[in-house]
Amino acid sequence: MLNRIGATLCIIVSSVNCAHGNIKSSSEHAVQQQSVRFNHAQFLGSHNSYKKAVHPTVLTLITSHNPKLSRQINYSHIDLDAQLDVGLRHLEIDVLVDDTGGKYAYPLAEKIAGSRLLDKAERQQLLKPGFKVLHIPDLDISSHCQLFSECLHQLTAWSNRNPEHLPISILLNVKESHIKFVKGTIPEEFGPAQYQALDRVIFNAISEQSLFSPDSLRAHYDSLDEAIEQAGWPLLKDMRGKFIFIFDANTKQRELYRDEHFALMGRAMFASYEPGEPEAAIMIRNNPVEQFSEISSLVDQGYLIRTRADADLSAPTAKNQARFQAAKASGAQVISTDYYPSSPQAIESGYQVSFSDDCFVQSNQRLQREHSSVVCFQSRIAQYTQY
Repeated sequence: MLNRIGATLCIIVSSVNCAHGNIKSSSEHAVQQQSVRFNHAQFLGSHNSYKKAVHPTVLTLITSHNPKLSRQINYSHIDLDAQLDVGLRHLEIDVLVDDTGGKYAYPLAEKIAGSRLLDKAERQQLLKPGFKVLHIPDLDISSHCQLFSECLHQLTAWSNRNPEHLPISILLNVKESHIKFVKGTIPEEFGPAQYQALDRVIFNAISEQSLFSPDSLRAHYDSLDEAIEQAGWPLLKDMRGKFIFIFDANTKQRELYRDEHFALMGRAMFASYEPGEPEAAIMIRNNPVEQFSEISSLVDQGYLIRTRADADLSAPTAKNQARFQAAKASGAQVISTDYYPSSPQAIESGYQVSFSDDCFVQSNQRLQREHSSVVCFQSRIAQYTQY
């Protein structure tokens, strides 16, 4: 059970301990907040944010076939509301096509485990038509929300309760593959109709005022790339209360998504296109160590970059720490982790990822003025513990 054991909201300088009341003057912070642009901040978020733990018996089966995969998927998260309450402002969701409903309602995992893994409400959601949210069909099937529309409802409800929140970015993956050592459900591929439907779900769930879409950035410019070069990103204060969606797509998926949508006109999501392309604005570069120079160069050009503070649950703590330091120093604006404070992984391992003093959104140390202090724009709001 999740138990909220404390709550505080403060804006701090990262070298100062908020818990002891040592906060920079409000006038100094106000000046910083008025002038900082969206891409001049760094946001911490979670990886596969919707995911619950794999059943132990299912994990044992996976280990017998693919030990590496077993290690890679042996993690879980607190629910979406709880992650936002902690202070994260970036989430990740995986979706699968299920136009008629029921495709994922009776997973093989239940036969493997010898018990029901889905409760009545969860199965009812899976029986409905609509995009489903889960990690690996038939095996890693437990999620905090079964329908993509349900996930968005949870997020918008939280947003309505916290209307002045800093912008929340959501990375979206579409799942089209399956694990071959089980003869289970084979996911459908996405085509133009499915991408159009996916956009519709987002447009229907997020109000025009709350959605920062490619059209919002492009405004009167011909392309997203030109908008970034000529006008740049909005001020952070003007992005409060907004959602921004990022499509983490492979080459084929990217081409389908921009087909007949030059510069992503009319689309709900940004996607990772190459510098100079009309659709280029947000890019995904997941290895801040190996791609450090590339990330830094892209950040300097005005692009927004998402990277990962950790990608191997079996990696030594020192390696993960070095990777997180590289992510921060590169200037990447969105950094995802499985080890945010209060996550099951952080509790179990003792290693946790945050900016200084439990900060989750801070000024971008690469882009800030020389000799200026790193300012925290979002510290931990609530602390959770599991019993």
